[in-house]
Amino acid sequence: MKKIKYFLLILLVFYTKSEAQETQIKEGAYIQYKAYLNKTEDPQMYSDLIPNLNEKLIEVNFDMIISNGESVFALVDADKLSKEDINSVLDICDMLGNRCYKSKDSDFSMVEKSDFLIKFPTRINWKITDEKKTIQGYKCRKAIAVLEKLNEDNQYYEAYPLVAWFADDIVLPFGPNGIGNLPGQILELEQRIITFVAVKIERGNFILPKKDTKEELTIKEYYRRIYD
Repeated sequence: MKKIKYFLLILLVFYTKSEAQETQIKEGAYIQYKAYLNKTEDPQMYSDLIPNLNEKLIEVNFDMIISNGESVFALVDADKLSKEDINSVLDICDMLGNRCYKSKDSDFSMVEKSDFLIKFPTRINWKITDEKKTIQGYKCRKAIAVLEKLNEDNQYYEAYPLVAWFADDIVLPFGPNGIGNLPGQILELEQRIITFVAVKIERGNFILPKKDTKEELTIKEYYRRIYD
């Protein structure tokens, strides 16, 4: 009888480990995010820039496709908004362009904007806290940092604080808007004015959209083009 119980216990442990491994996402994923105005922000502050801001944000989605150590984050459903509103949404979300490419563990992203692909480096020194919560069924840990960007003089400056919630069981170092390099996928990211929140997660083998053939610029070169 003891041998049977011991055997059943081994089976239970094996099944539990197998089930845990099955729930992990290690290779490819599709994640859909929504952007929400931070609770501390007043929509009326932005009414001149974009009327009915919250309603406009709800109308659009932000999709991330991850495959083979690469990710693409993009604004989709843009046809629901006017061109002016799209530009305003991108500005409020602090997105230089409507599509952002990022490689695993890199400290820069490539942002697609009009006729250019812009190399956009950042520095982030994450501090992982003990706070936890669940997002879309995944247990997440909280990390905080200050986002550092390059200015037109090629100097790093502190842009704004970041609050990220990342899932250990999604073993991918990506997040919205080129923000990442944590031990798991960021499912919620609070930045400047808005917060990105994952509303849909799918595992699988996905094909990344190809980069269009465009002129590649550093961020300094891009600033020169638009300001000179």
